Order: sequence, then structure tokens, then C-alpha cells
Amino acid sequence: NLLGWSLGGQIAIAIADILEKKGITNIQIICLDTILSDLDDNLIKMRLSMNISLEELETIMLNEYDDKTYVDQVLKAIPTEKLIVQDVIIRKLEHAEILLFKAMNVDTRFKSIADQEILNQHVLNLPYNNIDRVITNINKIKVVPLDCHHGNVLNELDIIHKNILNIDIGPRFT
Repeated sequence: NLLGWSLGGQIAIAIADILEKKGITNIQIICLDTILSDLDDNLIKMRLSMNISLEELETIMLNEYDDKTYVDQVLKAIPTEKLIVQDVIIRKLEHAEILLFKAMNVDTRFKSIADQEILNQHVLNLPYNNIDRVITNINKIKVVPLDCHHGNVLNELDIIHKNILNIDIGPRFT
């Protein structure tokens, strides 16, 4: 079982790909509002063109999260995230099953960024956050809509917890 939020979900999917290549077939991935850019040229362009200084991002994040250490870790990861966002998972997953918790509200934290509203609407219109582009069988994706935005997904822990507890540790989700 693998779990990741945002970029962490993309990393979990990449790990699942490695595991499948090694012959492991019972893989369950839990993605907390993971949004893949895979072969979505519009999304890649929008993400890469977002101009926000690290100082501005820090201010926005400190308004959302009280933990400065966490915010500092996120800010340090941004250059790596920009590289990974452009990375494409070439081989589609054949065996992995994915539980996607999808944030359904517009993220208003970054109102000052040009085209943020366009990016928000684009992502909200993706039924599987592009995860369907990296799996051979769309029926192996279960989407749980959450009444939150990308940055406050963890406010929905009760729903997340309930759905994770319902995962069948066998070969299928329930």
C-alpha cells in the first residue's frame, strides 16, 4: 500500500510502476488530490508559467499552516517538484488499484497569481486528475470527492479514514 498527497501521490504511482516491473501485482495506491500532468500540455504550460516568488508563497502558506518547519520543507521541494511535474510516467500500470481523494473546491489561496482560476477550473474538470492516463483499466480507479480545496485536503480526515478502512487488502477495493 502506498499513499501520497499531491506530489507524493505522483511519487507513489512511480513507485508502483517500479514494483509492477518487479512482478508485484497486489498494489494499492491512495492519492490525496494528486494531479498528474502526464501528456496534458495545457496543464504543464499552466503549472510552469505560474510566477510566484518563494516569499509570496511562504506568506500564503503560513496563513494556511501554523507549522513553519512544514512550510520551509514545502518551499525547499519546489524546484524538485517543477522537474517532476514535467516527468511522464511512460508505462501504464496494469495491476495497481488507485483510490483518489479529489478536492472539489477552487483553491483561493493563490488569487494573486495570473491564470490561477483557469488552472483551478482545468483541474476541477479532470474527473480522475489525469490518473486515468497512467493506468490500463479505468475501473481500477475509485474517486472519492472531497468538499475542500487542494491545500486543505487533510481537513477531510474523517472521510479519508473511513474510505481507507474500507480498502480490501486483497486484490480489489471494496
